[in-house]
Amino acid sequence: MDTADIITNDDLALWIKSALFSELANAGYTVVADGARVTSDDVIYLNAEILEVYCDMYISFDAEVSMSVTLSGNDMQPLSKTYEGDGSVGVAWDLTAKGFAESLSLALQDAISKILADMAKLR
Repeated sequence: MDTADIITNDDLALWIKSALFSELANAGYTVVADGARVTSDDVIYLNAEILEVYCDMYISFDAEVSMSVTLSGNDMQPLSKTYEGDGSVGVAWDLTAKGFAESLSLALQDAISKILADMAKLR
């Protein structure tokens, strides 16, 4: 049952890019912006397309973030895969923006953890 649309003034692509950069750096990767000069031979390129970002609420919050990602590098076969992350802060005792936002953040974190797991296999 569709009850309401939630509209954000935030840039979803920037939100996801910032989270990816942060989590990659936390995992020990050196992150450079697209087009930056890279001098290392040990490079993994990540290209992501946002497929879906949503959060439903019935009894509990149910968020999903999905991305189509291609990982490639100098001497590797490109890996193209859809990554889906799920997140929920649990039972929706009240309808607050915070519950939606935290559930979406958990879903994004879940998707990124799956990307990082595949990247670790490529090192």
